[in-house]
Amino acid sequence: MNSIFSTGRSRFSKDAATWLALIILACGLITCCSGCFSRTIYVPSGKAVRLRADVNAKIWALDASGKPVPGEMTLPEGWYVVPDSGASE
Repeated sequence: MNSIFSTGRSRFSKDAATWLALIILACGLITCCSGCFSRTIYVPSGKAVRLRADVNAKIWALDASGKPVPGEMTLPEGWYVVPDSGASE
């Protein structure tokens, strides 16, 4: 009985066997890539988001006179972050 990959007369040629191997490899890669890597989710502008991990953020805070000054703080995991509805650019 001849093997399908033998050089003699066979049911499949080497080209067909190569294509079959490439199709199997491509299906495996697509299956792996569809669930193994992180996904990007786009959040609509103006919506609140919950932090998954601690975030070191640059913030604006008000000083004693009410004037905004730059600052830094760590936003802890689980906090919700919402956009400033009164922000002016």
